[in-house]
Amino acid sequence: MPRNFIWPSHDGFQLLFVCQINLNELRNFSCSRMFPYKGMLYSFMGNHELKKSWVN
Repeated sequence: MPRNFIWPSHDGFQLLFVCQINLNELRNFSCSRMFPYKGMLYSFMGNHELKKSWVN
């Protein structure tokens, strides 16, 4: 994560880090037009979403 990155939270709880995608690596895929050509995409989820996925 970048040095100045502020970890996202919801209702006072930090979200769980899921993945990061280097957008430059999407250049050869058809979805590349939907995203900027450079930068990082970070994905997070809440604890309640993780618990729901374990139950189902």
